Amino acid sequence: MSALFVCSFHDCSGSAMVGYRIVHWDFSYQFGPLFVSKEGVPWENQPKVTSREWKAFEQWFAELKAEANALSG
Repeated sequence: MSALFVCSFHDCSGSAMVGYRIVHWDFSYQFGPLFVSKEGVPWENQPKVTSREWKAFEQWFAELKAEANALSG
């Protein structure tokens, strides 16, 4: 009998509207983004860094960093 174990480690999750759909990701400071379905299942094919999905992630990440800097003083 074989078992499937899924291990997920992320610091926070995010999402953004890309075109006409909402794109979701889990983000780890150590590993970067993992694009997932709304149920949290990783996409079989992760988008390239030149894609619209990555551009949306980068904008979200910039806002996350700005928010963290504002809170730290």
